[in-house]
Amino acid sequence: YRKNFLSEVGVAVIDKLLSGSGNPQAIASALGNAAGGGHLELWSLRSAEQREITGTPLAGALPVTPGPFASVTVDNASASKLDYYLDRKLVYQAGGCSSGQRSSTITVTLDNDAPLHGLPAYVRTLGRTGSPTTVEAVPDSRLFVFIHATDGAIIHSATIDGKRVAYGSGVERGHPVYLFDVLLHPGRPQTIQLQLTEPSAPGAATTQVQPLYRAQHTILDVPRCH
Repeated sequence: YRKNFLSEVGVAVIDKLLSGSGNPQAIASALGNAAGGGHLELWSLRSAEQREITGTPLAGALPVTPGPFASVTVDNASASKLDYYLDRKLVYQAGGCSSGQRSSTITVTLDNDAPLHGLPAYVRTLGRTGSPTTVEAVPDSRLFVFIHATDGAIIHSATIDGKRVAYGSGVERGHPVYLFDVLLHPGRPQTIQLQLTEPSAPGAATTQVQPLYRAQHTILDVPRCH
């Protein structure tokens, strides 16, 4: 029902825009702000239209780059609204450029700052595929956490709060990506840390920040290789 509702809202908004009604300057300003903040992204089934979108900020695609890179993305795994209270910190550190390979560390700290009392039921909704919807008494936040690394990086260990954990892995647009299933209790932050070896790739370190309500704290402590 939610997807159908959002689809109907989207169609109504587009129809309104294309009708020529409203203030064009105000509409353009609002859409520009949304796109600039990463909250408006587009994809088209029509290949000609998608070619126009590809390569622009509206595409929202993970950048393809051989340079040093780290990012974190979270997916809400329980259909709750607790992302509003999520604090994120990403620290990416790497060694020097004296050889073709160097050690690197990606540290991600996540904190669920939701209040223990007073939240409406729809914020604490816990939905699982094939299961009835329930409302949690305590606003725990279950997340799928994706951490992307530099093209060619090899992971040696992954820990949460210092304890080794299992993880999923894959490759997305050249970047190794690692998946963690995390349950965040309010007021009890968790820290994911990856130890890797990666190419001493030239260029400055970059990241891609997922737009959420609370800004991410990002530290890139990576020497620039030439």
